[in-house]
Amino acid sequence: MGALGAALYAKKFYNAHKNYKTKFNINSIDNIHYEKKFLRCNGCGNKCYITKFIFDNNNIFYTGNKCEKIFSNKSKKEKSSVPNFFIEKEKMLFSMNETDNFDPSKPIIGIPRILSMYEHFQFFYTLFNRLGFKVILSDKSTTPLYYKGLKTVSADNICFPAKISNGHIINLLEKKVDRIFLPTIIFEKEEGKDSKNAYNCPIVTGYGEVLKRNIFTNIPIDTIPLSFKYEKGLKKNLFNYLNKIGNVEKNDFEKAFNQAKLAESNLQKEQIELAKKIIEQAKKENKILVILLGRPYHLDPMVNTGIMNLIYELGAYGITENAIPELYNMDLKGVLPLTQWSYHNRLYLAAKWIAKQDYEKITAIQLNSFGCGPDAVVVDEIKAIIESGGKIFTAIKIDEMSNLGAAKIRIRSTFEALNQNSNINLAKKRKYTKPYTKEDRKKTILVPKFSKFYSELYEAVMYNLGYNIKTIENQSRESIEEGLKYVNNDMCYPAIVVIGDIIKTLKSPEVDPDNSVVALSQTGGQCRASNYVPLLKKALIDAGFENTPVISLGTDASMEGIKVNPIKLLKYSIIAFAAGDSLLRLKLSTKPYEKNPGETLKIFNYLLGHFKEQMILKPPTTKMLKNF
Repeated sequence: MGALGAALYAKKFYNAHKNYKTKFNINSIDNIHYEKKFLRCNGCGNKCYITKFIFDNNNIFYTGNKCEKIFSNKSKKEKSSVPNFFIEKEKMLFSMNETDNFDPSKPIIGIPRILSMYEHFQFFYTLFNRLGFKVILSDKSTTPLYYKGLKTVSADNICFPAKISNGHIINLLEKKVDRIFLPTIIFEKEEGKDSKNAYNCPIVTGYGEVLKRNIFTNIPIDTIPLSFKYEKGLKKNLFNYLNKIGNVEKNDFEKAFNQAKLAESNLQKEQIELAKKIIEQAKKENKILVILLGRPYHLDPMVNTGIMNLIYELGAYGITENAIPELYNMDLKGVLPLTQWSYHNRLYLAAKWIAKQDYEKITAIQLNSFGCGPDAVVVDEIKAIIESGGKIFTAIKIDEMSNLGAAKIRIRSTFEALNQNSNINLAKKRKYTKPYTKEDRKKTILVPKFSKFYSELYEAVMYNLGYNIKTIENQSRESIEEGLKYVNNDMCYPAIVVIGDIIKTLKSPEVDPDNSVVALSQTGGQCRASNYVPLLKKALIDAGFENTPVISLGTDASMEGIKVNPIKLLKYSIIAFAAGDSLLRLKLSTKPYEKNPGETLKIFNYLLGHFKEQMILKPPTTKMLKNF
């Protein structure tokens, strides 16, 4: 992209300055001589390997540095008039009062500086502290700390923020704590009044259990289940846990719990006040303002690979999305994915806020960790929301990176675009698929093929409920190719195949997209499979089929478009699938002993078709099933 951009710029410059003559002599490159030295930076935990180039004219240039705090190529270091929000936020979040007294009879609690603790550390620290427990926090993330835990990581394809957690647990074991506290947080606080749910990331939720089973120690790793969405249950589980390990009085717990809530609330207010000052100063100085979107744990300098500090080093100001002053004035109306993940919902609200700002030099940068399943859903939606407001969006995928060069180029390119495109309207109008109406009920409903016999029987079930279902046949390699064109490639393989199959079918001459409806089943749990329907809608829009309605059938949170009698649906489905199960068992037990190859399958297909015809002639009953 950089080379293409340079070529386009050169072409534009040349056309505007036909008489311009460059002062640069390309032959001088052959006469450049330099000396190279290798250094190690000890400015932070990243401990970057630095290459120092010393040229004939004594000019110096550094490469390999993730930031320019110690080794800088700037001729003059500009001092920012506001503090670095990201550094201040980390200080606020992990501030501890080392002088507080604690009860020596109570166990020393170790809290790892990982995952959900980048959201809730102050809450848990205050709770333990007020009840007399001594709290020890793991050290900041470093490469040696990461490598200490690497041999206990059970899956290499897990995201880096999870991998680094193993090292933090070992760090706490070395500090001789009595217990390690890493709760299983299933539900977070609700983000957005109109959200469907408040799930946490499934990896963040369950990684404590993984750590318990991969790090062998006599020190307990406490993974009690907690949900911030339900305060009554949160209080109950915390009290039972604390009373079990430290004999806590109910009245003392109530006071400590309220103080913990207040501490977390005050922390949020402090961040918002600091963000307000930074926003005002950015506008006053006409500086670029970056809203950094990501998960709470992206605040870890090793996880964000120094990108947060780089924003300030490049002369811009930045804040994280949780500190946006008017964040909760936004709503989730019009958001395509299922609004069920709490942190995703916060990102959607932030994206809407960014899109509505009239400040020309505001931009969004989203950090996305490799291996993050839920982020495969959110990145495209955030991009669409922000670009609908004419703002520039940049997504940077990060992992165990050792060189910030590529990210630096992208961020600098974004900043240059902001400085040059102030008078250009970049707004892109959002498109949505046509909503399903009563008039569409007569159209053919296309559904993916999940199983030969169950799919056929389901056609008969839906026929009795007033819908004309047609199963998509002939899945092929072409389905995969179509899926890869229109589905985020970080999505799971089934989504790519199923959605690709639907797009391929709509493109075929046998199907009229304007007289068709697409249906897809949908779950409502933490898994990203709950967002297959929104992904399908986006794929249809990108492929030019926005006039094809989409309907879904699933949980209450994901039901959309189709309206059926749930009692009849359940009854007909049980009868149909009971017949299908019986036929399948009969087929599997008969086929190994057949005398004439293919005869079992022939009879099976005949019986399947016969029962399907019976179901189409009249609604299925238990009597029909018994007779069959």
